Amino acid sequence: MTTDKEDHGRESPDVPARHVTGEGAAGQTPRLVVSWLIVGLPLAYGIYQTISRTLPLFGG
Repeated sequence: MTTDKEDHGRESPDVPARHVTGEGAAGQTPRLVVSWLIVGLPLAYGIYQTISRTLPLFGG
């Protein structure tokens, strides 16, 4: 016999799966792009700064 605590967070079969399809998925695209830009631009800048400051150490 299992209790809710022993279920380990699995949803019951009565609950439908949450999939974003069709128009809902298209609405997520701009949000996804903005999110990746917020993460990616500072990351790219940091990598650029690291490489540009380490090149003189190796005679570059």
